[in-house]
Amino acid sequence: MKEVTKETYVAWYENMLFWRKFEDKLAAVYIQQKVRGFLHLYNGQEAVLAGSLHAMDLSKDRMITAYRNHVQPIGMGVDPKKVMAELYGKAAGTSQGLGGSMHIFSKEHRFHGGQRYFFLFFLPSVLFIIKSATKVELKYFIYFFLPFLAIFF
Repeated sequence: MKEVTKETYVAWYENMLFWRKFEDKLAAVYIQQKVRGFLHLYNGQEAVLAGSLHAMDLSKDRMITAYRNHVQPIGMGVDPKKVMAELYGKAAGTSQGLGGSMHIFSKEHRFHGGQRYFFLFFLPSVLFIIKSATKVELKYFIYFFLPFLAIFF
């Protein structure tokens, strides 16, 4: 387990503050109807992500979420501008602007986006990622973020 130092706490605070401001900006542009579809914000849950990222090995661990998934890819290393572009529906986004709020995706950073919250839709995506992961014979964790809950396999 990684050591938690003063620097760790400062980094957590800085990241959580950035994530909160990012989500607050999203709320503002959503009200202005600049972001299409539904928008479920992550405000108040930043500590779950900060702690989870600390436990992860970002060079090989993967993450999949249900929703509220705008800041998780940023934590995994995705450029915040690409995440915001995705939410605006721009081609420069993580899914070329086609995924919107739910389907932010980054193969490079092993972030597999938001999947439907309904378990019957969520399960096939999870099983596919696990099956794909075992083919390459890497040992790593896959993090599944559900609202207020993180499941580690």
